[in-house]
Amino acid sequence: MATKPLQAVVLPTPVPPASANGVANGERAGGGDTRAVIIVHGQGQEGIVSVFADVLGKPFRLATSFKSVADAGYGTVIGLRADDAKVDIHERDRSRIVAIHAHCVNLGMPPDTELSNECDYEFLYAEKPFFRRDLSRFISFTLGQINHHEALITKPRTYFISTTFPDVRTALPNLDILTVGSDAVELRVDLLKEPLPDGTFSSVPSISYVGEQVMLLRQRTELPIIFTTRCTKENGKFPMENPQLFYEYLYRAVQWGVEYIDVELWLPEEIRRTLYEKRGNSKIISAFHDFSGTFRWPSERAQEIFRDSKRYGDIVKMITVINDVSENYEL
Repeated sequence: MATKPLQAVVLPTPVPPASANGVANGERAGGGDTRAVIIVHGQGQEGIVSVFADVLGKPFRLATSFKSVADAGYGTVIGLRADDAKVDIHERDRSRIVAIHAHCVNLGMPPDTELSNECDYEFLYAEKPFFRRDLSRFISFTLGQINHHEALITKPRTYFISTTFPDVRTALPNLDILTVGSDAVELRVDLLKEPLPDGTFSSVPSISYVGEQVMLLRQRTELPIIFTTRCTKENGKFPMENPQLFYEYLYRAVQWGVEYIDVELWLPEEIRRTLYEKRGNSKIISAFHDFSGTFRWPSERAQEIFRDSKRYGDIVKMITVINDVSENYEL
């Protein structure tokens, strides 16, 4: 009999810890984040602040430092120039302020790394065309006003399509057709190929390139996105020598407001725990793969993997190769 892949998805309900970025993980969508919203913008990009304010239904004003809005601004969206924000962004009270780095990709330069790392979230956008819908979706999700996951877990089965392209632009013209019947779209980050000036491709796509790919995908679909950095051992292309590299990309996906983050079980526990604690409103898919053909569902090892997976995951994904269809029923 032909070898068949088997995917099992289980939805545990672990006790949610307090989030490091101020969002109470596991809460139902409702009023959302009540902290003051600070938009960090580039030189000459003040206009994006008014758009954020309009979407949130609040007035806005510009400020010169985080300190100047420490005790005000809860009913107002505040704009800060990038250079001004750098002065005291490290000292802000995260429990009272949510900082969003708004970066325009048309500027021809990648986002400022310091601001990307220090802000709670990052919104990448193009001036032309500008998709207000994408901003609304980003704000609603990151600030906890909507929750796609609650709707999906009520379905008896869910499906997703994986975009295994070196550049998502290849899939965009037919994405509406390709995603018919799907509940989510997976972005295989490890399969992206960033072109270099010399005509070759980067061995690992840069974070700025990946960010633009997420932006482009979000512009063309309202389905939740699954952000995946599959390693070489598990039929992917992301190098395993540097686990910290996985953390940098996966946490940036949280900051970009990606709905689902695929975190492989082999990663060090400290990285998996930190991602889980800092996941904001994103959901962690704890992923395990075994292609040996010897894995058995009715085994203590399977139980151990499940227990280890659910410790730092909202969803447990266990994928193995079976040798006979009857093994499906052992699960």
